[in-house]
Amino acid sequence: NAGGGGSSGGSAASRKRRNNMDLSISATPEECTALATRFRLTNITSLSAELAVKPALGAGGGDVSSRGGRGGGKGGDRD
Repeated sequence: NAGGGGSSGGSAASRKRRNNMDLSISATPEECTALATRFRLTNITSLSAELAVKPALGAGGGDVSSRGGRGGGKGGDRD
């Protein structure tokens, strides 16, 4: 039943893609003000992040990656 084995491999790849989670988060103006106060900054005009969360292959965690710049700064910088 070699054809079945090949299709299950394809479905495993599809399941892996479906398990990934893309998130977009951003701070409210009130949260930006609180963060600026906490970190003794003059101002944070905006703060946001785009995250790609992938399940771990084994127990004990997963991968998270982010991309984008810092709001209110020079922009486009990666940390």
